[in-house]
Amino acid sequence: MHFSLAFANQPLPAKPSRDDAVARVKSAVRYLKEHGKEKAITEFNQAKSPFNQGGMYMFGILFDQGGTEPIHPNPKIRGRQMIGLQDADGKFIIKELLATCESKGAGWVEYKWLNTQSNLIERKSSCVEKVADICLGTGIFQP
Repeated sequence: MHFSLAFANQPLPAKPSRDDAVARVKSAVRYLKEHGKEKAITEFNQAKSPFNQGGMYMFGILFDQGGTEPIHPNPKIRGRQMIGLQDADGKFIIKELLATCESKGAGWVEYKWLNTQSNLIERKSSCVEKVADICLGTGIFQP
């Protein structure tokens, strides 16, 4: 790859922290600004991208009526309108992520989600930041 990421050459933490998530989002925002939207989307959608390692992956949601998600390493989700997505308690996750990006520019959204490692519904926190017309983020499971 032709870019340098602070986290790409470091050992992966056993469980990513909030600081790890913030660093990943900040790196992704820099990458998008430096390389443009199209190249960034291509990079972030690769499962083997350094942006999608260490227990975290990048997602991106457009500020459109449907909450279209052009950035996600899972091709079944990529490009779909996700505005109606709810967590285990009925919280509209995509709406909250977009609202956080729109109102604050960046922040955290808490919800409950299936952890595929434990196969349990757990607390998850997603760090998001608005860049251009995308709400870009990553999430971590909380103890």
